[in-house]
Amino acid sequence: MARLVVNREEADLVTHELTRDIFTIGSAPLNHIVIDDPAVSAQHAILARVADSYWLKDLNSTNGTQVNGVSISDAELKDGDKIQFGSVVAVFCGTLQTLMKQMSSSPAGPLILPVLAQAERERPMATAQISPSSSRKSTLIAVVIAILMIVGGAGWYFGHKREIAPEKLSGSAQAERQIPIVNPTEDEAARKQPEPIATQPQRKAAKDLTVLPTEDVARAQQPQQEVGAKEGSAVSNSPTIVQPSIAPASGPWLFPDSSSRYLSATDLSNLSSADLWRARNEIFARKGYKFSTPRGIAFARTLGNYYRGVDDDQGRVFNNMNQYERANVTLIRAIERRR
Repeated sequence: MARLVVNREEADLVTHELTRDIFTIGSAPLNHIVIDDPAVSAQHAILARVADSYWLKDLNSTNGTQVNGVSISDAELKDGDKIQFGSVVAVFCGTLQTLMKQMSSSPAGPLILPVLAQAERERPMATAQISPSSSRKSTLIAVVIAILMIVGGAGWYFGHKREIAPEKLSGSAQAERQIPIVNPTEDEAARKQPEPIATQPQRKAAKDLTVLPTEDVARAQQPQQEVGAKEGSAVSNSPTIVQPSIAPASGPWLFPDSSSRYLSATDLSNLSSADLWRARNEIFARKGYKFSTPRGIAFARTLGNYYRGVDDDQGRVFNNMNQYERANVTLIRAIERRR
């Protein structure tokens, strides 16, 4: 498993396990790999995995991205490559030997933070620098607070239980004192009283129904007979023909949700080169890129009313994309390069 070891001055090494197909890197908390440093842009770079190779793309960051001292816009990473995000240095470890070499350079060793899979989370995880001493202090404080809460809760429970017991006894005695003695004569009088009021509307409804003439009763029952006839036809012995359901069209897109989720290599592995080209350019089309090549113009015509080209600067359109769109474009380009 490949890893990215981030080395900041006056801080422990932080190792990120590269278990995803797409990783966003930057100082914003929503990135997969968070580097909290003023020299790192909010969305600094994207790291894409294609089969066994990894591609790094700079997202027009303020201070740029370097690989082995050379500024890059995108590059394929090799084991042991030294990456610089602004002023923060990281090392790409494709083998265990390279990782052990980086671990030996830090007396305390690196803090390993795995990047969770897409199925295990909905948004990227913010990493944090954690020292052993602060971790032990936090654990001790949490234990003390838990003990105090348990002791206090037990004291309140037993004290409250002692207060409620006399109240229950006095309440039961008072209830016994309030039990009336029923006189047999009063009981017979109660049975001779009229029935409860709740039964009077029922009798009234029955009385009104008996007064209706025969024709009115038939007329009143006619709608129910029609409904029964309709229901009877649906429950007939003849077989019912089920009409197929037609799902609403979601547009002429290969991936309608490529603007709201990260695509994976599995999603793209079975696509042809033409479909990869379409999957990448449909993201540009949704962002209003104005195609100028014959192939792009022909593709735009197939989109109909779903397309409106307003900007012919591809770099500017790419910079206006959200983190999902830019990551997906980077992943598709990396796959296209390998074919």
